[in-house]
Amino acid sequence: MGKYFPEKNAELSFDDYKSGDKAIPFRVLGETNGKSLDGIRYEQLLPYAQPTDGDAFRVVLGDFVTTEDGTGIVHIAPSFGADDFRVAKQNGVGSLTLVDKQGRFIAEVTDFAGEYVKEQYYTEEEKAERKKQGGEKYLSVDDRIVIKLKKEGKAFKSERYEHNYPHCWRTDKPVLYYPLDSGSSGPPP
Repeated sequence: MGKYFPEKNAELSFDDYKSGDKAIPFRVLGETNGKSLDGIRYEQLLPYAQPTDGDAFRVVLGDFVTTEDGTGIVHIAPSFGADDFRVAKQNGVGSLTLVDKQGRFIAEVTDFAGEYVKEQYYTEEEKAERKKQGGEKYLSVDDRIVIKLKKEGKAFKSERYEHNYPHCWRTDKPVLYYPLDSGSSGPPP
């Protein structure tokens, strides 16, 4: 909390605060632990589609989250990771796969439909063409999602965060995980 809300800002006036001020006034109204948040519902930030295979958009507990690098709260994507899938299954959380097998957003993601989810899948020529379509420089989908959330008042702070991510050993491009049905019920007779 101290990283974003230094103690000196607790003395600031809410009435004097203007949007964009670096010093943000705050008051601590109470304290709680993570366990007490279990089950609390939250608003879907990008409501393009809803999962049909379970309940979603609620806080669940997981044993792989720590406060070492942050708040201890993470978004899980059951379709795209082993820990996420396990915790979602244990808690009846539904999944969404809004990306096709070529790594592009599907039609339901209306603001970004047909676009690669990872910038590295575009060639430099494709990036240059996208730049011509409306900007001074190429903006990745990640950048434009952040801009969208900020414009809608849904982002408190954004910052780049580098984390381990699997890459193809041949192309050095990010690997995308997909949930697939093996289509098999056992070995052939």
